[in-house]
Amino acid sequence: MNRAVTALFQLSLACLLAVVFSNQANAQLLPAADTPEGKIIRSIDVQYLGAAVVDRNRILANMKLREGLPFSSEDQHEDIINLRERRIVEFVDIDPEVKGNAVDLTVSVMATGTLGSITFEGQTRFDNKELADQVNAELGQPLDEEKLLEGKFNIEELYREKGFSDVSVTYRTAVDRETGFT
Repeated sequence: MNRAVTALFQLSLACLLAVVFSNQANAQLLPAADTPEGKIIRSIDVQYLGAAVVDRNRILANMKLREGLPFSSEDQHEDIINLRERRIVEFVDIDPEVKGNAVDLTVSVMATGTLGSITFEGQTRFDNKELADQVNAELGQPLDEEKLLEGKFNIEELYREKGFSDVSVTYRTAVDRETGFT
């Protein structure tokens, strides 16, 4: 009888431990009450860092996260990547704030600079139009550093072809915070 009681006790203890560890594992799998995951998005506020040159609706149209849908950190990550890859914004952060059973999102963006003008300083051999033709960037389009760098190399080559082998070309960009032009 003593062996039966001991075996029953061990079996009961094993079952009790299994239930306790099972509940702890399940509790770790469930999202905490203060996390936004799966909660309904109540509002989305777009805040601009700098000039608001990108329409709010264009930003929202390029996001998976939407008011009335459940929040997903995977969608949050994809939206950040999508907005940057499409060159809609230079910087984006999506900050969820839990409010009871809902989530309020703050989308902070800095728009990609739009090329407003190209100016040249210190040139004497070529006029501005000849130099501007070497830069394949278009005014009014999003700033593309690669095109500016290519233009720099093209201008250096133009000078070298005319016998100026020691030429050095640099460029810089500046953002007008009021207009958003670069």
